[in-house]
Amino acid sequence: MVGKALRVRPVTRTRAQAKAASVSEMATTQLEERMSGTTDKAKGRVKEAIGALTDDQRLKNEGKVDQAAGAGKDGVAKVVDKLKAVASPKK
Repeated sequence: MVGKALRVRPVTRTRAQAKAASVSEMATTQLEERMSGTTDKAKGRVKEAIGALTDDQRLKNEGKVDQAAGAGKDGVAKVVDKLKAVASPKK
């Protein structure tokens, strides 16, 4: 045994494991998009409220834009979810 090199087999994934990993990555991406949309909407509400309190029209408008962007991101995520549900038949 002395002097013999150990051979290490590379780690290989089965097709099922690779598919599960890609599905998990897609779910994570969708969750990040939803969180991003929710964050934008919350940030927009805060900006709009501060703009209203300080009578800063520019800040109020920025808040409205952020809220609209967040709603758009949420809408896109919902459409993607629906398309995936239609594309992948239930077993």
